[in-house]
Amino acid sequence: MKTDKEIDFSVVITCYNSDIDELKKTIISCQKQKGINFEIVISDDGSKVSCENQLRKWAESLGITLVYNFLPKNVGTIGNLISGVKCSKGKYILSLAPGDYLSDEYALNKYCEKYKAENADIVFSNGIFYNGETIFYKERMPFFKSTCEKNMKKNIFSLNDAFLGASLSFERSLICLLEEVNENVKLVEDTAIMFLAILNNKKIILIDDPLVWYEVNCNTTPSSARSRDLENLMQYIKIKFPEEKIINTTIRNYKINKHPNKLIRGLLSLIHPSIFFTKLRKNILKTKINTSIKIEDQKKMTIM
Repeated sequence: MKTDKEIDFSVVITCYNSDIDELKKTIISCQKQKGINFEIVISDDGSKVSCENQLRKWAESLGITLVYNFLPKNVGTIGNLISGVKCSKGKYILSLAPGDYLSDEYALNKYCEKYKAENADIVFSNGIFYNGETIFYKERMPFFKSTCEKNMKKNIFSLNDAFLGASLSFERSLICLLEEVNENVKLVEDTAIMFLAILNNKKIILIDDPLVWYEVNCNTTPSSARSRDLENLMQYIKIKFPEEKIINTTIRNYKINKHPNKLIRGLLSLIHPSIFFTKLRKNILKTKINTSIKIEDQKKMTIM
């Protein structure tokens, strides 16, 4: 890590009751970045058991410099990220969670180069999805290539073809997009900034390269809480952007997809072909490529 005054990237690792060993591995993968000025910010959302003292001793023993932001009480993922960004100094922000790792030593450098080359506001990347220590596979997010070329608004809002939240990076001034919804939206930071950035005509660029490992099935937030958050977000967007008729399609599709009855969901999908054919196409084209060889690369990035 360089110590020059100007910092290109701040990696904000948002934590809440996180496994400290997973957190350490994420930190190490950040610490190994080369060719760029960066800092690592640990923003803890009022965890029930604080790991601050243990983390400080571990980091000091390895000569790792961290910026610490331990909140006295839980404020939600969005509030935690906002607080972490306010403690940071980087021109660009990358948000990670414990268990997510950068894939190689030049990942941040690749992000930074893309910002400069494209004059972008937000840069995402593809990722390697994994579950546990032995199951690795590749999967595109967004799934449809046209989402990152010409049909971003249509595909994101109508087809829910999302970007990978674990790879979310943004120009630091865009934290204002999360601040404006933080009163009613607490958890879905990646969806919120993606929706609002598109509707505010920000330039979003995808790096077609897996720069992060993303740990699937590790979200401890109850699905009911995330559902409420998504509903609040979409209602906010509907009010703020009344001219965007596509939001009504998003809300309709969301309600269909969350219906508890599988048969009714299927029937409603048939009534609205965009949902049915999108799922059908994904199921036909979707391939999960076993990439167990990447385990050695992960160990290389997460062991000092």
